[in-house]
Amino acid sequence: MSERSVRPTTMGLFSLSIIAFGISACGVVPPKVTYGDLATAGDGPFGYPFRPRRSVLVVSYVPTDKKFIAEPAPSELDAEGKWIPLFQISGVDNWKSTTQLKMSYVPETKLVDEIKITTTDNIADTITKVGNVVAAVAPVIAGVVAANAGPDKISFESTTFDPAWAGEAWRQDEINPNYCLRLRNVAVEQGLPLSQYISTRKGVSTSDFPVASCATGTLEIARCPSGPASVSANLERVRVTFAASDRVTPIGLPSSGAMKMNAVCGAVVTEADKQDRRELTNYLTALIDAVKKIEAAKKK
Repeated sequence: MSERSVRPTTMGLFSLSIIAFGISACGVVPPKVTYGDLATAGDGPFGYPFRPRRSVLVVSYVPTDKKFIAEPAPSELDAEGKWIPLFQISGVDNWKSTTQLKMSYVPETKLVDEIKITTTDNIADTITKVGNVVAAVAPVIAGVVAANAGPDKISFESTTFDPAWAGEAWRQDEINPNYCLRLRNVAVEQGLPLSQYISTRKGVSTSDFPVASCATGTLEIARCPSGPASVSANLERVRVTFAASDRVTPIGLPSSGAMKMNAVCGAVVTEADKQDRRELTNYLTALIDAVKKIEAAKKK
């Protein structure tokens, strides 16, 4: 065998150096996921269905504290009472990497509670973890305000108010017809419409998830014995934080770890741990049950 035949050629050395550089430069391999409409006929990739989260406000009066409270409850229905469309997220598996997902939901819903992700680097054959924590601002669970009862005792049954209702006009409550409510001064954090997010990511791989954007506003409650035209000048105001109706904030998924949805909006990204989320999901389930009971009472 000649010396020439056993020496690597210049081109061969160049190719090997490129491969070596590619492996060494990979570092943390980002997860890759795809989005699309829910595959109901079994003709699409395996994935997890989900609905984007939004909020309705459960408004109550606490006689012992003389306070109105407003709690944002997760909802799978839009402002007209129709189901929000289901979408699907799927992990990408190709020669570069494999992204495996595990999805958990708020009980009896398709609202995401937590996404666990593991990304395998198929080139370097390693599993890496994201060490940094991306912390979202913790939203206010409930706004409270002292009620000015005046000479009359307040009689107010728990009701719901939908932030997706258009405008800032007074709305006479169906459960408490002597009261009117409205939401004013709404501000929504930076994001983009859900429809735009899904349309730009269909058919391509991405590394983020559409987390519900946070919104805030002032819920006003007033007596109105004869409808909105008779609204009393004596208002009660409750500052509320809720999930925007159709606005999402893309947040990057960890290569190996978890994305945990906050109680109302936003999310926290961490490396994998064993955090017990039963208390949070039980709280959200109780709020959802309260909304169902109130809506049923409105129809009676």
